[in-house]
Amino acid sequence: AAGVAPIETVYPAIRDLDGLAAYAARAAFDGFTGMMALHPDQLPVIAAAFTPSAAAVAHARAVVAAFDTQPGAGV
Repeated sequence: AAGVAPIETVYPAIRDLDGLAAYAARAAFDGFTGMMALHPDQLPVIAAAFTPSAAAVAHARAVVAAFDTQPGAGV
């Protein structure tokens, strides 16, 4: 409602990249669109968690195409 992207806060254990990966994956699943980092080593892990897979992109494109072909059908 505020018109801003939901961003997750930092994961403070900068050396625990496995924990960060799990935390970021949960945040992405919960609808966050990104996350703050405390250390540059965290960036690849965060980017991986918030980058959609090829399958997710293909599904989204298929949904958009379906609505483009029949805009009045369903919701």
